[in-house]
Amino acid sequence: MIDLNSDVAVIFNLQTCEVDKKVCLSISGTLFSIYTYHDDFILYCEMDIIRMNRNLDVLWDYSARDIFVRFHGDEPAFEMDIDRIKLYDFSDYYYEIDYDGKIIRD
Repeated sequence: MIDLNSDVAVIFNLQTCEVDKKVCLSISGTLFSIYTYHDDFILYCEMDIIRMNRNLDVLWDYSARDIFVRFHGDEPAFEMDIDRIKLYDFSDYYYEIDYDGKIIRD
């Protein structure tokens, strides 16, 4: 479970209601959304895009020039495609990263 209003992710046991693991995340700004990608999670944050596995290990973290929010237009600032994540920042710069966190277009 990752709380959108916090910087803490936890794994808890539903049978015992005990916390099995707790991780503090280094997120700059707001966490907007969490998406599943295969067995992992993609965290769409104001300043970061993070991929984390189900053990709450951060696999990679990507940040850019400005916040991932569109200033102009109605198009989304964050879009998950089949083989890449497409991003726009507040200054209208466009980025693409693959699901391994490698930059395709900057």
